[in-house]
Amino acid sequence: MNTQKLLILTVLLYVGNLFGQCVNGDCFDGKGVMYFPNGDKYAGEFKKGYRHGNGTYQSAAGDKYVGMWEKDIQNGQGEYWGTTGDYYKGTFKEGAMAGQGTFKFQNGNSYTGSWANDVMTGKGVMTFSSGSTLAGNWANGQISGEAIYAYANGDKYTGLMANNKRNGAGTMTYSNGDTYSGGWVAGHRQGGGTMKFANGNSYEGEWLAGQMNGKGSYNYASGNVYVGEMRNNKMEGKGIMNFANGDKYDGSWSGGKMNGNGMYSYATTKETKAVKYVNGVKVAN
Repeated sequence: MNTQKLLILTVLLYVGNLFGQCVNGDCFDGKGVMYFPNGDKYAGEFKKGYRHGNGTYQSAAGDKYVGMWEKDIQNGQGEYWGTTGDYYKGTFKEGAMAGQGTFKFQNGNSYTGSWANDVMTGKGVMTFSSGSTLAGNWANGQISGEAIYAYANGDKYTGLMANNKRNGAGTMTYSNGDTYSGGWVAGHRQGGGTMKFANGNSYEGEWLAGQMNGKGSYNYASGNVYVGEMRNNKMEGKGIMNFANGDKYDGSWSGGKMNGNGMYSYATTKETKAVKYVNGVKVAN
């Protein structure tokens, strides 16, 4: 989204009406039509020579403002049409969007909420052309703080955001049934967090760049539980697998499989033996 400051109609403002020509009506105290040397046109109410009250300003370039004026400046309720296809309807203050209003961007996105000095500031909702919506607090044209991001594909995020990205503590409910609650950095799962998968599995532990990285506990729906190191969503390094049948493996892992040396405890015989695995297959004990 383009959240740069929107300096709409600023170029239309000037001090007084010294350079305008009144072509119809009363352009001092009443209603009239005034043309300007650059091709701009104003039609509406005047007071003591100022555009004051309700009026329409059409620039030579094609921009258009319809609404309230106060001493030559847009002030109050108004509507703006830009040459690029942008449209705003809401409150103006001293020539800028301020207060409550709706801005429809030429790319199909729209924002409804609070404004200050032509910038999205305060509570508001951005509706994207894709169908996604982003609601929360805005600062300097970007979402900041608590927010709710409802994605068009059915995903939904509730939590902290900064610079238009998920940042801080938050919960993402995915359309496939998975749910993640925990830390986020620059839009990625990072720090401590818990993922509950739709298939009944779950992981609680450390994350980095959106993937399970570091120490954690992976619980399978079958009853198996892994506790140890993870790398890029796979068991890697040292770890312990407690099997649902009571067996236990404590040793090396690689690529998500038992790889290397370890100790295997058998629930039925109460024995513990030194073992070696290659890609999950026991080759020595």
